[in-house]
Amino acid sequence: GADINVLNGYGRLPIFYVQGRRRKYEIQKLLEEAAKKVKPEVISTKAASQPDLSFFSTAELKEMYKQAITEKDEQNISLIQKELAVRSAISNSAATTTASTTAAGQLRGSGDPLKGLNVARVTDMKVGKYYALLIGIDNYNGVWNQLNNAVNDARSIEDILKSKYKFDNFSTLYNEQATRSTIIKKMEWLVENVKDEDNVFIYYSGHGDFKENLNKGYWVPFDATTKSTAEYISNNDIQTYLGGIRSKHTLLVSDACFSGDLFRGQTISVPFEDSEKYYKKIHALSSRKAITSGGLEPVMDGGRDGHSVFAYYFLKNLRNNENKYYDATELYNDIKIPVTNNSDQSPRFQPIKNTGDEGGQFVFIIKDSPPTEIAINNNAEIERLNAEAKMIEEARLKATAQAKAEEEAHQKAATQAKAEEEARLKAAAQAKAEEEARLKAAAQAKAEEEARLKAAAQAKAVEEEARKREAAEAARKTEAKAAELEQLKSEVERLKNDVKESNLLELNSATKKDFKEIEGLDGVFSERIAKYRDLLGGFTKKEQLMEVSGIDGSLFKRINSQIRIDKRRVRKININTCSNFQLLKHPYISSNVADAIISYRNQHGKYTSVSDIKNVTLMNEALYVKIAPYLSEKDENILVESKSAKEADKRVAPLVLELNSTNKTELKKLEGIGAGLSDKVIKFRDLLGGFVSKEQLTEVDGFNNSLVNKLADNLEVDLLKVRKINLNACSSYQLAKHPYLTLDNANAIIGHREKKGNYASVADIKREGLVSDAVYLKIMPYLTAP
Repeated sequence: GADINVLNGYGRLPIFYVQGRRRKYEIQKLLEEAAKKVKPEVISTKAASQPDLSFFSTAELKEMYKQAITEKDEQNISLIQKELAVRSAISNSAATTTASTTAAGQLRGSGDPLKGLNVARVTDMKVGKYYALLIGIDNYNGVWNQLNNAVNDARSIEDILKSKYKFDNFSTLYNEQATRSTIIKKMEWLVENVKDEDNVFIYYSGHGDFKENLNKGYWVPFDATTKSTAEYISNNDIQTYLGGIRSKHTLLVSDACFSGDLFRGQTISVPFEDSEKYYKKIHALSSRKAITSGGLEPVMDGGRDGHSVFAYYFLKNLRNNENKYYDATELYNDIKIPVTNNSDQSPRFQPIKNTGDEGGQFVFIIKDSPPTEIAINNNAEIERLNAEAKMIEEARLKATAQAKAEEEAHQKAATQAKAEEEARLKAAAQAKAEEEARLKAAAQAKAEEEARLKAAAQAKAVEEEARKREAAEAARKTEAKAAELEQLKSEVERLKNDVKESNLLELNSATKKDFKEIEGLDGVFSERIAKYRDLLGGFTKKEQLMEVSGIDGSLFKRINSQIRIDKRRVRKININTCSNFQLLKHPYISSNVADAIISYRNQHGKYTSVSDIKNVTLMNEALYVKIAPYLSEKDENILVESKSAKEADKRVAPLVLELNSTNKTELKKLEGIGAGLSDKVIKFRDLLGGFVSKEQLTEVDGFNNSLVNKLADNLEVDLLKVRKINLNACSSYQLAKHPYLTLDNANAIIGHREKKGNYASVADIKREGLVSDAVYLKIMPYLTAP
């Protein structure tokens, strides 16, 4: 036969390691695989022409013989016939050699599936005693659920080990026997009594737990009633005991939740090595390994036939094993796939860390039993196989003929169906063409109807357009007449106003002498008004007179009806060319604001509009409203006395109301403001303490932007009339009454003052974060901090 050791050395062909339950290979495939994978120079002519068939069982050879006859493979038929004849001769003398074979040390299984591989015998491996500790717990108490199959799993493992395999000592702990102290005592007994050449098998079936915060797994003994680790047995303790047992080989099998914590690493896979070295090598090296039913996850209790899924396949493979020697790697490889496929758990097989594993293997050894071999009449068997092969061949030929007839009938039916389908398609194509022609005619008729309707609609539109033009022309003439009439009325009204306005004194062009002619003003006031007007650059509203020293509200009322203002005469400062000194001369602009305006221009370039100064530091809405009329982004000519100007002075000025001093009666005179809306304006003004801009009217229910814009020329705001709240003297109640502050804002402001002392400026409430930026901009004009 072939040199099996050499073949295994080049490619490890699985075909040369075949056991009773392994896949059957036909001879031809063996030869093909050998030709592809084995180096030609290491196989002799004898090995290539006469492969060794002794490692196949008789049943396997019979199956291969049937297949060779079916395929008319003469070479393999001859080879198998010779092998069967040899086995027949051997079986006739089997009975006489049984005793001597057994005494000399029996090899693995009947017929020796590893024949020719020089496998080490039992006497060479110095096998010591086999100890088994089996633990199963169903009846838990306290917080732990009852299990159904754990004890049955452990008992079944005990039964198969006692009945089939070489084990010398059994210790069992079931249910109430499996307390924490008892399990530890059993472990200590193994530590004290097991010898160096002995083998230990430990099986645990019960609850397991894993504490993520401790990163540690545990066994749960019978007497654990809570989930305290004080009642558990940790995997670290189990490792300590296993490391202390002096056995040659220790195998721990744990069917419990989170049992994978026994080892943190990759599952190992030990390949089958050269046969003459394999069992001797793995037995010589110490081993401390574990097979667990899962990793760091819960595992199933229920499964099949009263066992967990893991225990079912563990038992099945121990029962079905026919080999004399069955190591832990083979057992794990046999159960791994079926357990994974039939549950949500993944079995693990690894060395137990820090316990002295040297790479050996725990080996299950079947108890010794006399070998048996059933002798057969080889010639009669060959004749029977030939007859069976002939029957198979006849049946195959008959099936082939029947399949051919069915195929011909199928082809005939397919041809007929094809012709019918072609005829159907032809008829369908003709029907489609007719339908397309009908649709085309219908579409053409529809297009003609649409064209007719379109022409009619166009004619109707032309007629309608003519009527509209006539109506529009008539309306235009009517509107022109009405506009002409309205213009005449306006002109008459303008003339009336001019007459009335001509009697009023224009403040921005009057002289000191002119001021003296106003009733109520003497020479002192005339001097002050003229001087203040020149400082301002002109008055933009009448109320500015009250900024003149000595002119109060009562005096202003006396002179109000005798004066008017022409804003075109106001002298403006070009903010793109002015100096700091020019700005400072204006009474509304402080030194800090002047510096900020110049600094912003130097940093950002020229102003595109006056509104750009809103971006300047220290600028607020109230200040902007005051100084904007006196600023311009370009040079502007001041209106000088001319004929047209004098005529303009004669025009009647429109009705202008100062929001912070007007009343309901005056407000009702403005277009769009009735009794209800005027009442709301006065109430809101009183709550605010006065308006700082006309835009605040949009916050009054009933006002909108369009109405404010419409009345803009009729309204003015006097900031001097705004009532302010003293931050250093007010109460939280006074602050909370203001529409722009909440009670929380008020409490925060008062609390900060009581804790830190008086405010140095109004800006402190923003700097300390007591109000938001948006609230600060609104409330700032109404506060003071003297």
